[in-house]
Amino acid sequence: MTFHKILAAIDLHEHSDRVFDRGLHLAKNDGAAFMLLNTVEMPLEDDLMPLSGSGLGADLALTEEFQQTYHKNLQKEIERARSQLRDYVDRGEDVGVAVEFDCQVGDPGRRICQVAKMWDADLVLVGRRGRRGLRELLLGSVSNYVLHRAPCSVMVVQGDEHQESSE
Repeated sequence: MTFHKILAAIDLHEHSDRVFDRGLHLAKNDGAAFMLLNTVEMPLEDDLMPLSGSGLGADLALTEEFQQTYHKNLQKEIERARSQLRDYVDRGEDVGVAVEFDCQVGDPGRRICQVAKMWDADLVLVGRRGRRGLRELLLGSVSNYVLHRAPCSVMVVQGDEHQESSE
């Protein structure tokens, strides 16, 4: 099977190199367009606002300070992600594959599926950390979400079992 547009979801954890390397190999062999997507997952500001004050009489200065801190931290996280994604772009260029990237904020599973649809990807690569049972239920599974909702084929790249056992 030949792919034309490959989207690799990179979460910038230990197994991201595996996902990137697999996508890079496929893109090079198929002559496919290759995009990396990272989703910065931060709680929504509205979800945190009740924690910043005491209800109707909340101190306006505290709320403004909270918003400034939230946005500052969000921007730092986005820039950190973009910097790491640029390193992957350089690695792709070193082997002759043009790599584009996008960094978004929100729920990773939903964002991956949205970008795959908007970009018209025909393959999405996602990593899997190997959580099972209660840990998977409580922490969720981005790979499971994408596998069942993506508008195209999905390849799940298994993480290193030795790294996962130390979580």
